[in-house]
Amino acid sequence: MIDAIDGSAPLNQAYPSSGIKFINKLNDAMTNNLPEYAAYPNYVDPTYTREQAHKLYYGAEVSERLSKLKAILDPNNVFQNPHSIL
Repeated sequence: MIDAIDGSAPLNQAYPSSGIKFINKLNDAMTNNLPEYAAYPNYVDPTYTREQAHKLYYGAEVSERLSKLKAILDPNNVFQNPHSIL
């Protein structure tokens, strides 16, 4: 159910499976022609593990470079999420 005031969905409800199918098809449309990677980084797919996300969003070389930067710029891992670089 959508909240009529601000258009948001209630936080205590699971995302509908039909929505997941829609988002997966949208993600496929965005990534089918990407030469290097297999996932669209602006869509954080909750079905990916951190390792899968890094591989699919960035590739091994970029992921390694981002890890080095993260260690310098955020050594205490303040800015993090389930797919963030460690």
